[in-house]
Amino acid sequence: MEKICRRLALDPTPKKVFNRMNEKSCYICGKKKLSKDEVGITRKLIDKNTKYFYCYNCLAEYLEVDIDFLLIKVKEFKEEGCTLFK
Repeated sequence: MEKICRRLALDPTPKKVFNRMNEKSCYICGKKKLSKDEVGITRKLIDKNTKYFYCYNCLAEYLEVDIDFLLIKVKEFKEEGCTLFK
C-alpha cells in the first residue's frame, strides 16, 4: 500500500472517515446534526435521494401533519425493517 501511495504521491497514513449522517442539517430552520430518524423519515416521505433534509418540526409543517404522526410512522417503518432507519 505504501509503495502505491508513494508512486501516486499520496499520503499513506489512514484518515478518519467522516460520518456523513452528522453533517445533515434542516433545510428550513438550519438545525444542526439531525438524528438518523429525521434523516430517514425525510428520505422515506420526500425522496430517497434527496439532498435537503428536515427536522421533525419543519417536516411536520411542510407535510401539514402532527409531529406525533411522524414519530408513529418512524416506529412503524422500523418495525417493518426499513433500511433507512438502521
